[in-house]
Amino acid sequence: MARFLAPLVAAYAIIGTLVSLFTLQIRHWFLRFRRGHTIVCGLGRKGSRLVEELRQAGERVIVIEPDADNPHLTRCRDLKVTVIPGHSNDDWTLSRANLRKASRLIATTGSDSVNIDTVVRAHAICGNREGDPIRCVAHLTDPALQQMLKSHNLFGDRTDRFELELVNVYEVGARVMLERVPIAAKLNAGSPVRVCVIGFGHFGEGLLRRLLRDHAIDRAERLDAVTAATATQQSDVSMTEPILDLIVIDYHSSAKEPSVRQRYADYLDGVSLRFVEQDIRATDFGGPDHAVIHDGPPVDAFFVCFDDDSLGTLAALRIRERFGNTVPIIVRMSEHAGFARLMDCGPKGCGVLSGIHAIGFMDIACIRDLFLGGDIELLGRAFHEAYLAERLAAGESPEANPSLVPWHGLDELMRQSSRDRAADSRDQLAQVGLVLDPSPDRPIVLYRFSAEHLDYLAKIEHDRWLAAKRADGWTYGPVRDNEKKINPMLREWADLTDADKAFNRATVRRLPGILARADFAIRAATAN
Repeated sequence: MARFLAPLVAAYAIIGTLVSLFTLQIRHWFLRFRRGHTIVCGLGRKGSRLVEELRQAGERVIVIEPDADNPHLTRCRDLKVTVIPGHSNDDWTLSRANLRKASRLIATTGSDSVNIDTVVRAHAICGNREGDPIRCVAHLTDPALQQMLKSHNLFGDRTDRFELELVNVYEVGARVMLERVPIAAKLNAGSPVRVCVIGFGHFGEGLLRRLLRDHAIDRAERLDAVTAATATQQSDVSMTEPILDLIVIDYHSSAKEPSVRQRYADYLDGVSLRFVEQDIRATDFGGPDHAVIHDGPPVDAFFVCFDDDSLGTLAALRIRERFGNTVPIIVRMSEHAGFARLMDCGPKGCGVLSGIHAIGFMDIACIRDLFLGGDIELLGRAFHEAYLAERLAAGESPEANPSLVPWHGLDELMRQSSRDRAADSRDQLAQVGLVLDPSPDRPIVLYRFSAEHLDYLAKIEHDRWLAAKRADGWTYGPVRDNEKKINPMLREWADLTDADKAFNRATVRRLPGILARADFAIRAATAN
């Protein structure tokens, strides 16, 4: 019997293989008729999550991935996603994905250089195509590369059929982690802040950079406030120097420190930055020999930034053992699963994990919105963060105002409102001869509006806000009532009180700082 079955089994296997190959070839043949699709280059964690979210939204997706053993390929097949084997920075591979007919190309390989090469080749292929422009998004982790590319004609040329956006998931993840502790509020109040960053890969450096830039922006805003107070002879504003004390712990910190100090030299005024070289797995981690941590004021927060969930959990436990549960410990996790769920304990507490908070940043960084929204998404986040900080400082609560939550907790209507504000800010600035200039790697210089520009921008922003509120059903009333949609400022500009107009001017005056937190600067349109 075996003599007869063996050839049948072999024939069945051969037929199955041929059917699979034939199906694959048919699918690739049909790609030449595909249009309006999204091409995702790279199937790592970012790329695979993006593919999932795009398919859930009903998008047609083609993936380019060179690794035939990539573990995410099976999920792509389950999602009916066509995968083209090859490198995305290859013209032939891009052509096989029918790039000229695609609506988007997203380069999210693990290499900045490959991502740049991919979009450059895509520009050469699609720069003169007919119809709607193709939108290309490249993931870049290096701010210097972002600055270089955003200053290139490839980024700013609006005469071709090619639109380029740059994103950095680690930067957004850093913002999410910083939302969990009131560091910004302490710095704004002029209080010293002490932070310890554990693990210094892409994510750890993104967190450090965000802390340094935000601190530099705080200093610039305080300097402007002092200057304005001096000009108007006010006496209630002082230039108290807030000190940011940063401690970086990493196994290779001594090798990384020189380049970090060189790259971020423009942001180190008012900052104490120290590097400690130690393996988090060492039994003496954080012991008496590390006076750099134990001496001085208490640490305000520990940020654990390893790209390894098990190592991050170990680090958090070591820190918890050494420093107790009174200091917040924020741990970067890839997703809110596995180790992260151990720290999501609810009202009963976590025992040994008490005081440890896990951030599944791939879950709350809103990957699809980030890659598809680009600059407007980042600017919208910045506007909401400014609104959140302002309202909380004024004594409002999330119970009274449901929009007073971090970005990932907002409903889509409120998110879109912030995006609309961001998009309108560009048009408003253009009306007074100003433009937004991407500045992820430049020193912080906050633009100062003239009195005429300040009045004009305050008026047109009030007009925009008034129209949006009325369209949403809000009406005027002397006392604000959110439930009944009543607001005392729902009047024409000419009918506002002087105090209300001053409030609008103050809002516009804060605009350069808000934009700087999204890595943009304001400049005159005619400036080089």
